[in-house]
Amino acid sequence: MDTGLKALITSAEFRKLNAYINKFNIFKVLSLENYEIRHSNFLAWLLDPKESHGLGDIFLKLFLEEIVEEDRFKEIHLGNLSEPTVEREFSIENKKAKKKHLIDIMIEYQVRNKNYVILIENKRQCGENNNQLDDTRDWIENDEATANGQNIRERFKDAEKSYLLLTPTPWDKDDTKGWENLTYDKINDLLDVILKCRRDSMAPYIKHVIQDYKNIIEGESPDDEIVKLKNAVLSNQKHRESLIKWIRNKDPHNKLDKEYNSILEMFNDEVIFDVFLKCLKNSSDWAKPWVTREGDIYRCHFYPENIANKEFSQNGKQQFLYFTLEYCTAQKKSLKLLLYLYPLKEETDRKAVIENMEKVLQLKVKNHNSQKYTCLYKTELNKGKEQPDWENIFKKIESLEPVKKLKTLNEDEKQSLFNHKKE
Repeated sequence: MDTGLKALITSAEFRKLNAYINKFNIFKVLSLENYEIRHSNFLAWLLDPKESHGLGDIFLKLFLEEIVEEDRFKEIHLGNLSEPTVEREFSIENKKAKKKHLIDIMIEYQVRNKNYVILIENKRQCGENNNQLDDTRDWIENDEATANGQNIRERFKDAEKSYLLLTPTPWDKDDTKGWENLTYDKINDLLDVILKCRRDSMAPYIKHVIQDYKNIIEGESPDDEIVKLKNAVLSNQKHRESLIKWIRNKDPHNKLDKEYNSILEMFNDEVIFDVFLKCLKNSSDWAKPWVTREGDIYRCHFYPENIANKEFSQNGKQQFLYFTLEYCTAQKKSLKLLLYLYPLKEETDRKAVIENMEKVLQLKVKNHNSQKYTCLYKTELNKGKEQPDWENIFKKIESLEPVKKLKTLNEDEKQSLFNHKKE
């Protein structure tokens, strides 16, 4: 072992990070965290009031509160929810097209004798083919599908239908195919509520399982402690260079590499975005970059330092606007820059903010009515090229008009841009 690698492994920062990410977690022990079917199984188990968790319908009600209109939820809250059933891998078939689809989770329930159906597609990888979303909705809405040989209209008894797409991060409106998009961050919030309100009555093993699942979800978003520990390792230039060299030469049969595989996987993104991240961190104009990964899709999230402000953000988060550099390492490589407007405080007129952003940043936003995540801007950065030239990509991003305009906003302009209260 060379001296640089030994110094890295024995450093206090590396040891703390390794200990933190290798805490016991039943989902990790069983290698279930990256399997879509396992996530669907666990969520269906929580949603079903008849299951063995002993929580009754609390998770189902919290879930419905997120996706149904206020009047219906008031009825649910008053105890008028009846006959809820939850089914996994609900099979529908279009005999004319000679196709079948399995819907990940299907929920049926009644409110005051009116039937409702929620069809949930759980998409763990944003690079997936989304034709199934189009097919499923079209077949059901046009009465072209059967379920277990029964006409879909008869099966659902003229129920009011909702189509829900569950994803780790928000999808662009064009990709959701008309399905409502709910992210795993919201599932995490609901689990927080359950752990707090049922902490004294919940069985200890159920509490541990839910907490483990929360930790898996949080692994896909910027966990503050992980970001802090990673930055502590990377702030030492010698450790950073040793780490990147180690990952680039990793051998799956090497005992040391296998022992530290989890931590090396975590830093895989640093290798992908190495030059780009250096450019970001060496510039005083950008704040707190972090990287997430879903299969072949890597995302680097960052924002201009001058617009960091909790005043407009929901849940006290640091920011309301994020740039996301999305890189797909699959055979057809692509590199996109997106600008997202995140949830704002409830008293803010989100639509007015979006319209004002269009004027100030000279954008054309497709959807003015999204309530949670809005893609304000998207552009391709690497058309027809195999590997990005990361340093030039950074320069290209800084030259884009929306980026230049955001970076030069003064305090008065920022206040006028986002300070729109509902009437």
